[in-house]
Amino acid sequence: MSLSLDQLWIAFGVGTKCRYIAVHKIVSPLGSDRCKALPIFHSITGCDTTSSFLGHGKKGAWETWNLFPDVTSTFIQLCCKPDTDAVTKHMPAVERFVILMYDRTSHKDSVDSIRKHLFTKNSRQMENLPPSQAALTEHVNRATLQAGHCWASALDVACHTLSFKVGLAET
Repeated sequence: MSLSLDQLWIAFGVGTKCRYIAVHKIVSPLGSDRCKALPIFHSITGCDTTSSFLGHGKKGAWETWNLFPDVTSTFIQLCCKPDTDAVTKHMPAVERFVILMYDRTSHKDSVDSIRKHLFTKNSRQMENLPPSQAALTEHVNRATLQAGHCWASALDVACHTLSFKVGLAET
């Protein structure tokens, strides 16, 4: 999704606390690929409609993304083709990203193996372990639905027109 704008400003806050943010000045240093990947990054790492990883906030996830920039193309693909086949195809990269969030030095290749390692070797409590592979897959399915379907169609006039007409038909 692209707005094809030279500048974009958003109002943040209310009343006397309102300020304007130049989005275009934030986008420029990030680059277009990272900007395309931001919705799925936000959704996978936790937002209003998807859960987060206990004890692993946006800052830590961002640092992990900086250490593992190869996941950017995976995030973009999940935004562009938000279906279960895409999730299955790209799960190894997402798993690697999650593994690095929990242990930046790990060479493990599955969340189940890092769960076992962290529990047995580091005596971590269950709530401080990454999700199982099955749970992570469902989480990524939800995150992909949120970012790839819901948010990606937010500016789609045809989608909103259809939703509006369907809403009128139901009343």
